[in-house]
Amino acid sequence: MNFYERLQKDQFYSDPITGIPNLNYVKQFSDEKLSRLWASRTVPAIVYFDIRSMVAYNTEYGYSRGDDLLKLTAETIREAFPDALVGRGEGDHFIVIGTYDDGIVRKSEIINETIRKRAYGRTTGIQCAMVKMEPDMNAVEGIQRARNTLKKIGDDLNVVCRLYSPEEDDDFLSGRFIIQNFEEALRNGWIRVFYHPILRTRTEKIAALEALARWIDPQHGAISPGQFIPILSKYHLLHKLDLYMVKHICEEFRTREEAGLPLIPVSINFSAQDFDYVDVSGALNRLLEEYGISRDSIIVEITEQDLAQATEHFRDQLQKIHESGYRLWLDDFGSGYSSLNVISQFPVDRIKFDMELVRHLDDNQGANRIIMKSITEMCRQMGVHTLAEGIETEDQYQFLIDIDCEMVQGFYFFKPEPIETAIENIRKTGPYIPHETQEEGNEIGRKWVKKGRAD
Repeated sequence: MNFYERLQKDQFYSDPITGIPNLNYVKQFSDEKLSRLWASRTVPAIVYFDIRSMVAYNTEYGYSRGDDLLKLTAETIREAFPDALVGRGEGDHFIVIGTYDDGIVRKSEIINETIRKRAYGRTTGIQCAMVKMEPDMNAVEGIQRARNTLKKIGDDLNVVCRLYSPEEDDDFLSGRFIIQNFEEALRNGWIRVFYHPILRTRTEKIAALEALARWIDPQHGAISPGQFIPILSKYHLLHKLDLYMVKHICEEFRTREEAGLPLIPVSINFSAQDFDYVDVSGALNRLLEEYGISRDSIIVEITEQDLAQATEHFRDQLQKIHESGYRLWLDDFGSGYSSLNVISQFPVDRIKFDMELVRHLDDNQGANRIIMKSITEMCRQMGVHTLAEGIETEDQYQFLIDIDCEMVQGFYFFKPEPIETAIENIRKTGPYIPHETQEEGNEIGRKWVKKGRAD
């Protein structure tokens, strides 16, 4: 009687579907396996496998076929790692503790090919992550690192095996810090509103401000939005951040008025997630009413990606926002999604050209220049206004003047700054930057559209 036959008689340590060691066994004996590998003067490795799209497979073929796929996966992994401890983890995950060698990546690819060929129906196979163990690492640490590394593969079917690196730990720890400290950061005001001016192209007057979230931690200093925004999105916490931003912007309208700063409109970025958790239109109405702020002072920005993937509920909410008197701007326009369809299906007031279009104006024989000029003319015909972000050079600015793009934004003009900096500047030099009034902006916009339709 071999190991697996003996194991199946012990229900506490045996997985009833695949017959291989279960998670109880792995937890009990994995460190012992590592110790034996180190004692034999070999470097251990932990490989963490996942069956891709298992839920979809069960839905299409039924749980009985799903169990067959689990059995096939266990058998194929065992054959590839005959001397390793091969156990079933949670759900559709498998854990291998064996000897490290350079051929593990190739083994994982062969396992993937075998399963896809032998499985019933269609399956997208497996993916895995491998950790080369260090002497001071125990099995729990190795498995956790492999799991975190596996998540980095995502939906990329071109990657079967990803190798752990210390940078994976940095990403994990920073993500954990953000989640653990987010609520405290909101309570203590560590997340600040920074304002990035938006200028009228031909007059160079400031026409609006974009509100950006900046996390200034008292111990770690500035935490990049590129770090905390994806983490908050992953854990569906963006609605808390976005409503926090609205509240602080409303409070700072009063601060701006008291300091003598012009009360120009402020645009705020919202995520599609927000609409799943709160009535965004209702929340905006309540906050603006509380602070006595008119609805034309707040602009709602949604990314092109979110609109392209919009649900029916999301569409209804956006229509409600527009009907309530808020302007709707489409951010990251041209970033690779269904741009033209989005404009035709939603009540968009203004598009913001994605900064990559501006940065690469002269690539591919100036293709982006042609694209942006054509879209600007098309938008004017439709009554949709235009803005280009990411302006960093005089040449980029001159091009936008030439194609009559209405508004511009970028480091060529200003960098984002907190309200205290704006107040300090006005105290030192007075109102040094001209701003346009709402009435002036509305009239310029009407003439811009009228000119295009007349042409």
